[in-house]
Amino acid sequence: MYDQPAGDDWMKALPFGNGRLGGMVFGGVENERIMLNESSIWSGWYREDNDRKGTYKSLEKLRGILREGKTDGVNELMMDSIFTDKGYGRPDFGQYQSFCDVLINLDNHKGELKNYQRDIDMSKGTAVVTYEIDNIKYRREYFSSYPDQVIVMKLSTDSDAGLSGSIGLSSLHKKSNVKANENKLIFNGEVDTKSKENKGLEFEAQLITIPNGGSIKSKNEKLWIENSKSVTIIVAGATNYQMTYPNYYGTSASIKNNKTLKAIAGKDFKELKERHFKDFSNLFSRVDLDLGQDTTYLNMPINKRLVKYRKNKEDRHLETLLFQYGRYLLISSSRPGGLPANLQGLWNNSNTPPWNSDYHLNINLEMNYWPAEVTNLSECSLPLIEWTDDLRKAGEKTAKTHFNTEGWVTTHTSNVWGFSAMGPARGIHMFEPQSAAWISLNIYEHFAFTNDVEFLKEKGWPILKGAAQFWLENLQEYPGGILVSSPTYSPEHGPLTKGAYYDQQVIWELFTDIINVREHLPEEKEFINKVTEARDRLWPLKIGKFGQLAEWMDNEIIEEDSSLATYVPNNKHRHLSHLVGLYPGSQITVEETPELAEAAKTSLNYRGDSGTGWSKAWKINCWARLNDGDRAWKMASEHLAKNMYDNLLDICPPFQIDGNFGYTSGIAEMLIQSHNGTIKLLPALPKAWNKGSVKGLKARGGFVCDITWNNGTITEAVIRSEKGGKIPVVYGTEKFVVDVEAGGEYTYQSK
Repeated sequence: MYDQPAGDDWMKALPFGNGRLGGMVFGGVENERIMLNESSIWSGWYREDNDRKGTYKSLEKLRGILREGKTDGVNELMMDSIFTDKGYGRPDFGQYQSFCDVLINLDNHKGELKNYQRDIDMSKGTAVVTYEIDNIKYRREYFSSYPDQVIVMKLSTDSDAGLSGSIGLSSLHKKSNVKANENKLIFNGEVDTKSKENKGLEFEAQLITIPNGGSIKSKNEKLWIENSKSVTIIVAGATNYQMTYPNYYGTSASIKNNKTLKAIAGKDFKELKERHFKDFSNLFSRVDLDLGQDTTYLNMPINKRLVKYRKNKEDRHLETLLFQYGRYLLISSSRPGGLPANLQGLWNNSNTPPWNSDYHLNINLEMNYWPAEVTNLSECSLPLIEWTDDLRKAGEKTAKTHFNTEGWVTTHTSNVWGFSAMGPARGIHMFEPQSAAWISLNIYEHFAFTNDVEFLKEKGWPILKGAAQFWLENLQEYPGGILVSSPTYSPEHGPLTKGAYYDQQVIWELFTDIINVREHLPEEKEFINKVTEARDRLWPLKIGKFGQLAEWMDNEIIEEDSSLATYVPNNKHRHLSHLVGLYPGSQITVEETPELAEAAKTSLNYRGDSGTGWSKAWKINCWARLNDGDRAWKMASEHLAKNMYDNLLDICPPFQIDGNFGYTSGIAEMLIQSHNGTIKLLPALPKAWNKGSVKGLKARGGFVCDITWNNGTITEAVIRSEKGGKIPVVYGTEKFVVDVEAGGEYTYQSK
C-alpha cells in the first residue's frame, strides 16, 4: 500500500499483467498515467546470415593453442576470426520496446485530497487507487485478463456530478498515430528498425470506453467523458509477431485485436473481473507463507516500511510479501502463449532499455524461472519452454556453421528473432556456448517437478538431447581420457582458456538430467549410454590452494599470475559461475560431497555479501543449499533492505527483475529442497523465523508440501502427491520414506 502517487517515477508505479499485456499504475489524482506494454514489441529483425561461415576452422586453431598451454593471441583470434558481426548492440538484434500510455485527465480535482491509497491485491491480480476530494470518493481498478486477453480499467465516483475529463494515448514511437471515433481510440504504427531494407513489427492498441450515465464524445484525438457515474476502459493490444523460426511475421495486429474484442462483446466489467479473478487466484492461492509476522507494520506504506526495515529488519510480513510478489510478477509476466519474462519481466518505459531488456543466458533468464516450479507455478514455465524450442532450431544451424557439429547451441544473449550466433565482437564473454546447456536445465526441472512424461517426450527431450549432442561432439579429450570444454570462459571475468569449471559443471548437470530420464525413454538407450560414459570422463572439480572451489582448470596459473596477485581471496565479482553445481545444480551437496561443499562455502565467503540484486539473490539460494539458514537470511534481508525500489522491483542497478525471482526461489529453498532425490524439510530455517507455516511448495517428483513450525521445530508436515510416488524425506537427523498413492497424503508430526 502507498499513500502517495508515483509522480513521474516508474520505479514507484505498480505493475500488473497477464503475461503478454502489462501495465503500470502511477496513480496520479487529476492526471493519471497507465503505462502499457506488450511482450512482443521488439525492434530488430531475423537475419539468415547471423552465423559466420567457416569459423570452425579458426576454432580448431584456437583449441590447438590452448592445448599447448598457451594463451597468447587467443582473445584476438576469437574476436577477429570466430565472432559474427551481427547481434547484440546492432540494429538487427533489436531491443524490447515500450508500447503506449493511457492518459486520463479529470476535471474538478482541485479540492482537498484525503485518504489516498494505491495498492495491489496480489491474490486477485488487481491494482486499485482510492481517494477523496472534498469528501467525494473516487475509485479506480486495473487488471490485465489472461482469459480475455485485454486490459480492463474502471473509474468510479459517488459524486452526483459523476466523472468528467479526457482519455488519450501517447507513445514514444515516432512511426505511430492515434485516431478517435465516438467511444474508441485506435493507436497503431510500426517499430523503427533504422533500416530502409527491413520493415519493423506492426503494433496496434484499441481502447474502448463504456460510460455509465453521462456522455462521451471524440475530439482532437481524445475521448471526452462528461458526468458519468463510472467509466469502464478496455484495451486490446497486439503486434504482427509470431514465434515460428525463421518466419517471425504473422497475422496483423488489427485482425488479432478485432478478434479479441469480438470475443468479449457483451461481457460487462463484473463478468470480466470475475473471469480474471478466478484465473489469477487459481495460480496465486496455491502457496501461502506465514513467517510469524505481527501486524505492527501492516498499515504503513511500503516505502516507509522499507525505511524501517533497513534499520531493524523486523518486518517479517514484508519478507513474506516480497516472496509472494515474486510469484505475482511471474504470473503477470509469463503465461502460456506468450514470450518468456525478459530482463524487466514485461514492463518497460523506454525504446532503448538497459541491456536491451533482452534474454541474457549466463544467469539472468535462468534465474527468472527458478521459482516457477518450487512455488507451484509450473504453467508459467511454458513460455520459456516454447521460446527455447524455437531457439533450438536456430541453434542447430549455429552448431553446424560455427562448430561443424550436430546438436544445438546458443550463447550469451538472445532475442525474439532466433539469435544464437557467436558474438558480436564486443568482448569474449559473448562466446559462452554452454548457454544452451544451462537453459536446458530449466526445461528438465519442469519435468522433474511435474512428472509429465508426455511433455518430456514431445517437447523436453528434443531440447535436452540436442544440447547434450552438441557437447558430446565438442568436448575435447585430454591426457588420461578426460573431457574438457575448450575454449571456455567463466562469466564475466578471467581469461579465455580451457576447462573453466562453469562449463564443466553445467555440462555435468545436463548429462545427469539426460541420465535421469532413461527409464522413460528406452528407445534412447544407446544415446544415454554415450552421455553416461562422457559424464564419467569429465574433468573433476578441484579445490584451489586458498581452499576455494577452483574456477578454472588452469587454476594454478590463475593463482600465481602476478597480475592477479591475491586474486581469489579478494575477488568480489558478481558472478558465481563456478558454483552452478551447488545451485541451481546438484553436483555439490553437503551430504554427498562435503569437501567440495566446504570449498564452495569458502568461495562464497571470498565473493562476499555485496553485489548486484541478482547476485545477492543467487547467494541466498547458495547459502540455503549449504544448510546455513542464518547466512541465507542475512543475504535475503540485505537484498530486501538495499536492492529494492519503492515499488519492490529489484535494483541491479538499474531495474532488473531476475533479483525478484531469485529472492523468491531463495526463500523457498530455505524451507524445502529436493534436488538430490530426497525431500528436505526446513533445511535452512534461520533463527529469525522462529515460528511460521508454508503451504503448497512443490518438491521434485510431483509432491506438494505443507509445513508448520514453532520454536524452530516442525509441529506438522503434510506431503501430498498428485500422481503417487515414493520418496525419502529428511528433517534434521530424522529420515523416513513417504509412499503415497495418487491424490494421497502423508502426515508427519513432531514426537
